[in-house]
Amino acid sequence: MRLVKGILSVLGGYILLSTLGIFFSWANFSPYVISYIRLYSSPNDLDYSCVLWITGLISAGFGITMYISGVLENKIGTRAVTAIGSAICSLSLFISAFTIKVNYFLFCTTFGFMYGIGYGFIYTPPTTLVMKWFPNYQTTTVAIVLFGSTSGGLVFNQIEVAYANPTNIKAEQVSIMNVTDPDKYFEDEKILEKIPSLLMVMAGVTIVMQLTGISLLFSPEPSRKEEEKQDIKKSHEKESLLSSEQNSIESDSNDDEEPKQHLSTARHAINQAFGLEESTKKAFKENDTATTHRTKFWDLTIRQSLTQRPFIIHWLLMLINSTTMNLVTGLYKGYGLNKVVNDDRFLTLVGSVALFLTGPTKVTMGFISDKLSNRLVTGLCFGFQALLYTTLFLPQAFANEAGRELLMFWTCLSFMVSASIFPLLLSGVAKIFGLKNSTPLVGIMFTAEAFAGLPSILISVFLLPRIGYIGIFVLCATLSAIAVALTLLLDVKTSDGKYV
Repeated sequence: MRLVKGILSVLGGYILLSTLGIFFSWANFSPYVISYIRLYSSPNDLDYSCVLWITGLISAGFGITMYISGVLENKIGTRAVTAIGSAICSLSLFISAFTIKVNYFLFCTTFGFMYGIGYGFIYTPPTTLVMKWFPNYQTTTVAIVLFGSTSGGLVFNQIEVAYANPTNIKAEQVSIMNVTDPDKYFEDEKILEKIPSLLMVMAGVTIVMQLTGISLLFSPEPSRKEEEKQDIKKSHEKESLLSSEQNSIESDSNDDEEPKQHLSTARHAINQAFGLEESTKKAFKENDTATTHRTKFWDLTIRQSLTQRPFIIHWLLMLINSTTMNLVTGLYKGYGLNKVVNDDRFLTLVGSVALFLTGPTKVTMGFISDKLSNRLVTGLCFGFQALLYTTLFLPQAFANEAGRELLMFWTCLSFMVSASIFPLLLSGVAKIFGLKNSTPLVGIMFTAEAFAGLPSILISVFLLPRIGYIGIFVLCATLSAIAVALTLLLDVKTSDGKYV
């Protein structure tokens, strides 16, 4: 029954995080929103450089509440915390159906910042919960749960295009005061008039999924083996106390053999009563095996952990990966629509396939890191990421020859690698500092998301019009190369001499 509850908790976490796939579907949804606001709301001159306002604000709200959710989980439990986050997320989508009719900035507040606050309450508790259920496969189980967020993006991608643009109407270049805009937007009213109601549909879908996921979460109870260890520990304390009394009596009465025999008989009776003759040996052997995976940081307090170099490096790696992922996932559809192929349905397919493939990649990378080391796999992922971002110009360069195929290939690889880094970083912190402090530390790690939101917005608003999509991709490649150098500084080893 214990194993069943553990598996159900992994499934529940997966379903809960699937509702957060709206974040990953924003790149697909954004052309509809931008086009709607240009025609029906304000400002009328909104363009794709403002797309990352949403991802930046989601990241900001997300980062702010991550630590709070970790603290609350210890006080009120996983289900209660995720229920709070679920209510906020669903409400934000429902309200956004009305704020989109007012202006983009109010829409950013509800669909972006408010949704991000709910996101933060949902994200951490299930990931740390499954690590407690399966301590020997922390990265693997976290990867399965985190696959929910990206696979959820795949689901919402299909809902969006099937509801808003089922006939695959193409975006068009528009002219304002005889000036033709270089970018393409949707002008067809059949598409745009559906956008507010689409937000309500998305709210309804998330409510059903969230209730299902919450119902499947279970807190782990101590196993029978752990309870036996506690009993053995108490027995040891009793034996130690008795032994101390014996030593005291022996020192006072060296010539009196009767008390010694009496105490020896008492000790033997206790050993038999608690089964200490055999079980203590077994317990010592199990404890020795467990401690081989410890590091010198396991016994630190949360405050002490925050000042250690491994935590600071992991936080910086999270900041870099969040920034680059926000930029690439947020801009891929605009890049494809304006520079490679003007085909809404195909670009939706690109994003959906990319999100789907992140799942097996996360699990595979997680399993490999559990067998080898987080340090090695994380460094390789960032190195490959730098190579991909450097060569993202190829779909545009060969747009007429093989633009579709290259865009699909590069987008899929970019999503797969970036998404795989998140569970590696989360489990890396848990492995270095121990599961006892993992929930609040993982929450603090995600403050990096809040800090990543601001540079994402500034880069899209000020740099995208000046250096274009290719310049943004090269900047992301540079940041990934810096991340490779940082991973080399992670020299933490377990007590058996292996890198974490």
